[in-house]
This record gives sequence, C-alpha cells and structure tokens, in this order.
Amino acid sequence: MNHLTPMNRPTFTAGGIAALVLAASYIIGFVMWGAVLGEPPDTLSGKVAFVSDNLNILTLTTILIYHIPGVALVLLVLGLRQHLGSTESVLANWSAVLGFIWAGIVLASGMIYVVGAHAIADLATSEASNAATSWHTVTVISDALGGGSELVGALWVLGASVIAHRSGKLPTTLTFLGYFIAMAGTLTVLPQLSVFQSVFGLAQIPWFGWIGMVLLREGQERT
Repeated sequence: MNHLTPMNRPTFTAGGIAALVLAASYIIGFVMWGAVLGEPPDTLSGKVAFVSDNLNILTLTTILIYHIPGVALVLLVLGLRQHLGSTESVLANWSAVLGFIWAGIVLASGMIYVVGAHAIADLATSEASNAATSWHTVTVISDALGGGSELVGALWVLGASVIAHRSGKLPTTLTFLGYFIAMAGTLTVLPQLSVFQSVFGLAQIPWFGWIGMVLLREGQERT
C-alpha cells in the first residue's frame, strides 16, 4: 500500500493550488495586455509615456503574472515531483532544478520590470531622452529573463513529461500536451519564431489547470 507522510499530503494540495494559480496568471496576462493595456507605442519616447501613464496598473499586472507565479512555481515543482514518484532519479532531479531556476527567472524578470518602470517614470520628468534609452535596457534584460526565451521552462516541462510518460502517473493526453509545450518553448530561442511565445503561454493554461486538478484529487484521495 502506498502511504503518504503528513508532510506529503499538503505538498499535493499546495502544488495543485499553485498550478491553478499559474493557469490563472496566464489568463490574466493575456487579458491585461490584450484587452486592457493594449500594445505600447513603437517609439521609445512613446513607451516611456505609456509606462508613466499606466505605472500603477503595470505594477499590479506584473505582480500578478510574474511575482506570484514565480512563488507558485516552486510549490508546483515540489508537488509534481512528489506525484510522479521518481524523486531519486537523475532525470527527476535535473527537471526539478530547472523548475526552480525557472521560478527564479520569472521572479527576477518581474522585479526588474517593476523597479525599472518606477525608476523610468521618475527619470522621465527630468531627463526624457535618458529615460527612453534606459527603458530600452530594462525591457531587453527583463524580456531576456522571462518571456523573450522560454527555454528553461520548456526543458522543465519536457523533463516532467518524460517522467510522466515512463511512469504513467499523468493522463496520456496531458503528457503529450507537455511535449508540445516543450517544443514550442524551445523554439522561442529563435527571435524570428517569436510567435511560439504566445503558443507556449496559451498551451500552458490547460496544462497547468489539468495538473492542478490531478494534484488536488491526489491529495484528497490519500488523506
């Protein structure tokens, strides 16, 4: 019989809730940037003005789609690793480390964006030209960490999917969805294939949501 220690039961529940939070964060991101904030102007000066005019909503949005998901990712990595039941294998450890690195990258990207946005908004009132150049630097660094290339996240999803495929601990359709997400995320390393950034994000919504339900059900069944 498979028994869970008292510490393992909350791991499934926390991991499941974290996965649902991550799914919600992608939805919030697409809604905020697609319907509320819209695309910023193409010019650097226009982008600085956009940041200054929308500073508070940009800060809140970034917290919701970077800071909170970064923390949630740590819980999900732990919960999914426990669920797949291969915590001692090299592949499981490799995958978990990548998941933790991805969580750190997501958090760092959000922190850089928020701190940079507030600094640029202050600078724009006195040195508009310098603000434009500085904002370009901030966005390049932030995008390079989170969103511009999804390689680290893709490799974590790939590792988890391979383990799930071998163990049969996740539904087959969910496992192959993970393979598709991993492929899309890997292709984002090529700037000319930036369309796969949206593919990666959209596909993660059902992936995170489904995993969340699996982990929550696991926690309920073994209490």
